[in-house]
Amino acid sequence: GGDFKNFFRWEKYYNKFKEKASGSDIEKLNVDHQIDMANNGKDLIKYISDLIVIDNKKIKSENFFYSYELKDFGGKLILKPNEIRTKIDKKNEDRPIMFLPVDSSDIYYASYGNIKTNSKDIYKIKKLKDGKWTVPENLGHVINTNFDEDFPYYNTVSNTLYFSSKGHNSMGGYDI
Repeated sequence: GGDFKNFFRWEKYYNKFKEKASGSDIEKLNVDHQIDMANNGKDLIKYISDLIVIDNKKIKSENFFYSYELKDFGGKLILKPNEIRTKIDKKNEDRPIMFLPVDSSDIYYASYGNIKTNSKDIYKIKKLKDGKWTVPENLGHVINTNFDEDFPYYNTVSNTLYFSSKGHNSMGGYDI
């Protein structure tokens, strides 16, 4: 838990700022989204539980995904193949990690796409019977927001797509 009283005061200060700031400053600083995140925090804080550390290792940040044992999830984390990384992914130094399922022809991954102004979205490709891949399909606005979505994992047993988002009910940064 902890004392989150000061955390909840942020909404008050954002609203005071909105009263005095210019419209361009409010837009540039994305104040309405900051207020949304503070409100989301009020709801999400109800579900906080203590974190238990099982193991502590020092590794290079680019190799973090090697630490995760995912055999029980039906696949593994791999570096995203260059064939599906766009020029914008490479320019933005996108961390090229994706989940590769063992028993599925559908692969979900995150990308900035081919438009410079895009946030990171979730895409899907499907392996065809001839071994080729379909054109990447953006999953649209039900999944993707104006903010970044990343790290998708599709559970075939429960027919559920899990991913992290900076937009869907986020209280700042990525939330699952």
